[in-house]
Formats: sequence, C-alpha cells, structure tokens
Amino acid sequence: MALTLEEADAMIEAAKKAGVKMMIGQTRHFDHRYVNIKEQLDAGKVGRPVFIRRAERQFLPFPPDAWQWDPKRGGGVILDIGVHATDLFRWFLGHEAVEVYAIAKSVREAAKAAGFYDHAFITCKFDGGGIGFAEAGWAYPQGFGRALSRSQRHAQPAKRAIGAGGHPSREYRNIVCTGRGRATGHGARRRTLGFPQPDNHAVGA
Repeated sequence: MALTLEEADAMIEAAKKAGVKMMIGQTRHFDHRYVNIKEQLDAGKVGRPVFIRRAERQFLPFPPDAWQWDPKRGGGVILDIGVHATDLFRWFLGHEAVEVYAIAKSVREAAKAAGFYDHAFITCKFDGGGIGFAEAGWAYPQGFGRALSRSQRHAQPAKRAIGAGGHPSREYRNIVCTGRGRATGHGARRRTLGFPQPDNHAVGA
C-alpha cells in the first residue's frame, strides 16, 4: 500500500475525506485457484492450517532506471511480490502476524547498483500459532520454471492434501494442517483436493 505507515494512514484519510472506496490490489483473493483452496480450508476438509510455505519467483526485465529499483519509490521484491505471499498467510490462517523476520540480498547487477534487495526470505508467526514462510525473488534466471508468473499450489498436511495443478519447478505453496478431513481429488496420486489446470499437471502431497 505504501512505504511507511504514515503514508498509508494519509491515503486512508484522503479516501475518507473524498468519500471514495480504496482497496489494496491483493489479486489472489479474486483468483479462482486461491479461492478454491481458501474454501477447502474454511470447510475443514483437511483440518486446521498451521504452516504455510509460499514462493514468489519472477524474472522481470526492469530497466536500470525503473522505479522498482528506486528505494524511494518502490519497496523492492518484498513489497512488490512478497506482499502477496504474506497476504495469503493472513487469509488462509485467518489471523494477524505478531512476529516477522526477514533476510534479503542483492543479486542482480541492477539491484546491487541501486543498493536494493531482489531476493528475500520472510518468516511470519501469527497470533493463532500458525507460521508462514515465504521466498520472494527477482533473482532467478530468465525463464526459470518456464514462466514469469505461472504457479503451483498445494496444501500438504501430514495425511491430507489440497492443491491446484502446476509443474513442480514453478512457484509453489505448501500448507500443513492438523486434524481430520476427507480429501478427494482430480488425478493426484495422494489424497489431494484440487482442480485440473490447463497444462494438465497434477500435484501430489
């Protein structure tokens, strides 16, 4: 939303004064693949989620003078794509984060020149006891995983799994759950809840 809490508060106040609606572009909430997983979690089909692992990996051809590399205009890889991972943690777990730890590095030459991070690992602990671990990266070689933003999704508890298809080398997320639930699926070898994707790959637990 903004680089500082003060800027975010100012945006909220401006929207209130103008009498207009303002929302954050958390596009995953409107993507049927993520909605499908959220519905399965809320229905208790695989138990209560306690750990979520999520990777956002991209290689986008930003020119050296792009705002993405400017610390005063962009939040680096953490705020650009890492925010989608941490938002999924909040959404799927249904709680707010109480502790956050991150470590980041400048890998690409443009990132080094700008003194900006293009690869990061983020760990979030939530008030309900859940844990989220995210990798956010612009540093992978171009074409890694055969796509810029294609993704693999699945939830994997000890004995139950939910998921959405994708190739194992692409982005992934992993959700570990406790409790009992009945899992049925579309083509996955282990008890997997999910739905087929256009590329017809099935993701097992």
